[in-house]
Amino acid sequence: MNKKIPLIVLSLFLSFQNFTFSQKTWTLNDCIDYAYKNNISIKRQELQTQIQGTAIKENKNALLPDLRFDATADISFARTTNLYTESSKENYNKSNYYQLSSSVVLFNGLRNYRQIEQAQINFTTSLQDLESIKDDIKLNILTAYLQILLFEEELITAVNQIKITNLQLENAKLAIDAKIIAKNDILEIESQLAYENYTIILTKSKLKNAKLQLLKILELTVEQIDIEKPNIIINEDDFNLPSFEQVYEQAQSLSRIKSAEFQVKSTELDNKIVQTLLYPEISLKVATNTNISDIAFLYDTDKIIETNGITSYDTKTFPYHKQFRHNIVPSITLGLSYPLFNKFSYSTSKEKAKIKLYDTEFFLQEQKNALYFEIKQVYADLESAISKYESSKKYLVTVQNSFDNSEIKFSAGRITSYDYNLAKNNLIKAEIELLKAKYEIIFKWNILNYY
Repeated sequence: MNKKIPLIVLSLFLSFQNFTFSQKTWTLNDCIDYAYKNNISIKRQELQTQIQGTAIKENKNALLPDLRFDATADISFARTTNLYTESSKENYNKSNYYQLSSSVVLFNGLRNYRQIEQAQINFTTSLQDLESIKDDIKLNILTAYLQILLFEEELITAVNQIKITNLQLENAKLAIDAKIIAKNDILEIESQLAYENYTIILTKSKLKNAKLQLLKILELTVEQIDIEKPNIIINEDDFNLPSFEQVYEQAQSLSRIKSAEFQVKSTELDNKIVQTLLYPEISLKVATNTNISDIAFLYDTDKIIETNGITSYDTKTFPYHKQFRHNIVPSITLGLSYPLFNKFSYSTSKEKAKIKLYDTEFFLQEQKNALYFEIKQVYADLESAISKYESSKKYLVTVQNSFDNSEIKFSAGRITSYDYNLAKNNLIKAEIELLKAKYEIIFKWNILNYY
């Protein structure tokens, strides 16, 4: 039982955390900041950027000389014969070889320096890709946020409308009881009520999906999210749109355009790197070698051997440590390598680099074309939102005057409560339509400012 207590506490803590998230009212900046810190796509691109940063170090390190130690051990089996005694025996010999060496490439057609330059460009490209992902997420959040606000206003309108229809239905039932209208006359009202109920259900579904989309972008695992309704103020400056050419020119500095431009530069360097295959490679190697063997020996000049009238010296062992020092041989090697035939790798590599360059140039143009039509669409949406706002503003004035007139008539008992509520609902609908138009203007301006 005691083991379960920590699990229960943890579950309660996590539940409380989710509850806290769900009860929070999220502003637009809250959503953007949270996504920047927690979105997995951003985190993965940050890792890719770190990898590209490591590639710069790797290519710079390639300029340094290496240092290596090699050791080999050899055991050989053979029959040996003593030339003096003419006796033979089976034995084996052990030998060891050691080498400490360092080498460096002096020249390879500047390949290493161009690879360093390319790695730096790829790192910058990765940074631009990171900013591009953030920009896309920001735009997606703006769109989802606006959709939630619009659907919330539509839901308010639908709820207010059904209240009026319910009141109309009650009045119709009273009229039937008073035999003022026939029973069949109520069917149209009931049909309208059913349709409005369906509208509410549909709008709630749209609102739920819009909130789910926002949660998906934020990668936030809660059941519900509530957003703050911004205080919308429309100024005269909001109607003065900058020229399309000016915005499109400024948009050339966007991260995704810069990323595509850097990709072109990187592939241009591919061509230069391929050209280094035509140059010889010059390298310098400094090494120290030594070896030791079981069969190595020294002549003992103090001991003379007479065999069949032949005089020779006796032998003595050659200690390993003395062999190690005695056999040290330093060397300096200057190498020149030039491939006379490399299986056509130069021509194929050159062709691939050329194709890749064409592809990145097409990709850059594709990004610019997409940007052109995106900005065109934002202009069209913003102009439409401004027209809708101006029309809604004028409509609100007429509806307000109509409601003021209905309010006077209702106070004088000249109209029914149903007619008064209908006029009030029309006023609410006009106010909501104006508010929705304001939302669209402000959020479309935010998108235009992004470009």
